[in-house]
Amino acid sequence: MNEIISKLQSGVITLKEAAKELGVSQDELGIILSDKFGYEIADMKVIDYSLADSLPLDMMMKFEILPIKFESNSIYIAMKNPFDTATILKLRNIYKDKIIKLLIAPSTMLDRALSRLSLHYGLSNIISQVRVQISSKSLSDDSAVLRLIDRVLISAIKLGSSDIHIEPTSLASSIRVRVDGVLCELFEFDKDIYNSLISRLKLLANLDIAEYKKPQDGRFSYFINGRNIDFRISVLPVIGGQSVVLRILDTHKMIVNLQNLGLNESNLNSLKRSISKSYGMILVTGPTGSGKTTTIYSALNELKGSTKKIITIEEPIEYQMSHLQQVAVGHRTGISFEEALRSALRQDPDIIMIGEIRDHQSLRTAIGSALTGHLVLSTLHTNDAISAIDRMTDMGLERYLISGAVIAIMAQRLARKLCQHCKEKVEHNHYKAHGCAHCIGTGYSGRVVISEILEISPHLASLIAKSESSQMILTEAIKEGFIPMQNSAMKLVESGITSLEEILSIT
Repeated sequence: MNEIISKLQSGVITLKEAAKELGVSQDELGIILSDKFGYEIADMKVIDYSLADSLPLDMMMKFEILPIKFESNSIYIAMKNPFDTATILKLRNIYKDKIIKLLIAPSTMLDRALSRLSLHYGLSNIISQVRVQISSKSLSDDSAVLRLIDRVLISAIKLGSSDIHIEPTSLASSIRVRVDGVLCELFEFDKDIYNSLISRLKLLANLDIAEYKKPQDGRFSYFINGRNIDFRISVLPVIGGQSVVLRILDTHKMIVNLQNLGLNESNLNSLKRSISKSYGMILVTGPTGSGKTTTIYSALNELKGSTKKIITIEEPIEYQMSHLQQVAVGHRTGISFEEALRSALRQDPDIIMIGEIRDHQSLRTAIGSALTGHLVLSTLHTNDAISAIDRMTDMGLERYLISGAVIAIMAQRLARKLCQHCKEKVEHNHYKAHGCAHCIGTGYSGRVVISEILEISPHLASLIAKSESSQMILTEAIKEGFIPMQNSAMKLVESGITSLEEILSIT
C-alpha cells in the first residue's frame, strides 16, 4: 500500500489507478488517505455554490475541485486527490490573500456536486442584481428578475423536467424540479428573492399579485431555445408563503410516435392491432405519473387524419393537436363531463378520447359509445390490466357490458433508465446507478415504459361475462400470449437498461 501511495504522491499514477491497484473504490481510498495523512473529509451536504464563481468553470471540472465553504479568510476546497501539487499551485495563485484548506471529498459525492455546477455557475451575480433592483424599488425595471426566471426555466428544460416546484421553507425558499418522475433540488434562495420571483411569475400568467390567500391557476408561454413553451401555473397559499408549481407543457416531448414510446415489440404490435379496430373501448391504466396521457396522445397521433373525426374531452387540455376537436370541461368552462360526452356523440365522431373515467355515469356513457360503433380511448387508475375489470365492476358496470365493449386494456409504469455513462456492473450481470455530470448525479437518465397489454379475445370475453375470477382470467390470458408487466420489467434489468432497485420502487 505504501508503494502505491508513494506513486500517487509523486504523480506517477492517478487516484483512479491507485484505487484499482489497491482493490478499493475511490471513496474508500479517500478515507484511507484521510486516516493516514490527517486530511478532513469534506461535508458535501452543505455547499456554497456561489464560491464557485471565484474559479474558472473548466478548471473545476477538469481537475475535479470545488470550493464549498468560506470562513475566517479560509477557503475550503474539496478535491479527490490532495497530492495534486500542480492544481494546488494554481489555487494558491488565484487565492493569494486567502488561506487554502484542502478537504478530501468522497469521489461519488464530488462527481454529483460537479454535475450540478453549470446550473449554479454565475447565479450569484444575477441574485446580486435582483437585490439591487429590490432595494431601488423600481417598478419599471424588472430585468434582473426576468434573468433569474430565464435561468430557472432554461435549467429545468435542459434537465428534461416535467414540473418546477417553488416553495417557501422555514428560513428561505427552494426550487425543485421533477426529473424522470423524481423531485430533486435545483436552487435555494432567500425569502426576498422568492417574493420577487413569485410576483413576476404571477404577472406572466396574468394572475392577481395582491392575492395571496386564495389558490390561483393560469398559463403563460415563454420563449426558450428558439421556440415557445407553454407553462401551466398553480399557486397555493401555504404556511410561510405561497407554493407555486409550474407544469411544463412541451408538445415536442409529449406527442411521439408509437414506435418511440419504448414498448417491446409484442406490446407495440398488440397496441397497434387494438387501435386499428373501428369500435370498442381501449383503456390505459396505471398510477398518476405513469405516462398514460402520453400513450393516449401517441395513439391519437397515429390515428388522426382527414378521414376521421376525433373528439377529445379533457380537464384540462394540456396539449393541442391538429385534426382533433378538443373539448375542455370542468368548473372553468361550465361544461360538465357528462354533458360534453353526450354532445360529442351527436357530432358524428369516429373516435372519442376521454381524459379519465371518473365515476359510474361517465363509465356507462363511454361503454355505451363503444357499443354503438365508436372507438373510445380513456384512462383508469388501477395497478394492472386484469384489475381494471374488477374496478369497472365495482363502479357498478355489468360484466356483460365489459365483455362486449372493452377490446384491450394496457397497464403501464415509467422506469428510470440507468445513465449509460456511469452505470456500474454488479453481480448476476445486473447494473446499479452511480451518478455523473451527464445525469446530474442521479445515476439515471430518461425513462422507459414497462407495460402489459391484455387483448380481450372471444374466450376471455366469455370468462369476463361469466364473472370468472381475476386469477382464472390471468391464467387463460397467459396461455394466449399475455406477458405480465413483471416479466417485461425483469428483461429490462437483465439487459442493463434499468436497475432492480428502480423496478422494486415502482411495482
